[in-house]
Amino acid sequence: MAMQEREPDLSAVKERQQEMWATGNFARIGNNHVIASELLCEAADLRAGQRVLDVATGSGNTAIAAARRGCEVVGMDYVPGWIEYARKRAGMEHMEVAFEVGDAEDLPYPDASFDVVLSTFGVMFAPNQEKAASELLRVCRPGGRIGLANWMPDGFTGAMFQAIAKHVPPPPGVKSPVIWGVEDRLPELFGEEIFSLDTTRRESCFATFRRATSSPASAHISAR
Repeated sequence: MAMQEREPDLSAVKERQQEMWATGNFARIGNNHVIASELLCEAADLRAGQRVLDVATGSGNTAIAAARRGCEVVGMDYVPGWIEYARKRAGMEHMEVAFEVGDAEDLPYPDASFDVVLSTFGVMFAPNQEKAASELLRVCRPGGRIGLANWMPDGFTGAMFQAIAKHVPPPPGVKSPVIWGVEDRLPELFGEEIFSLDTTRRESCFATFRRATSSPASAHISAR
């Protein structure tokens, strides 16, 4: 009798993620990604007065970058400690951003609430990738834009994830986050709900690892 493949417990995966992300000082890593947030906001062609959501905001890089452009910004993350840090940081920079605790797979906002939805190395870590993608689409207004910065499998970060997986294998059935950085994967995630997709590959250099470079891809998606 053939054994059925066991479905992954995505709720348990998410709980372990939250515990891991809440440990240590993420801002020291996030500081290396400020330029990625600025470039993503430029690629998304933000305009003053637009309502913008930054999903999985972390230390607030992308949310604050959007606020610098005069947008009405909400930054959301499921780690309360990061939200507190991001609030303090925005206050120090005199930027008005509403930072809130929430889940990328169950965004606490009505349909079509935002002109632009962004995420920088954030939503790609959601265990249920299809659900997270559908939520980005749901809260983005028709004709709005979704902008993503994702790590790619063939860069330093992708190689690091592969090395970790050899010693700590991911739960069965959980897809690698770096496949968000594969261009062919994005139509699978967003389906026919988008009418245009543009991707750009860039190279990022980590100050923490002076000789390490990684390849993030930014995607500019227009919703129907």
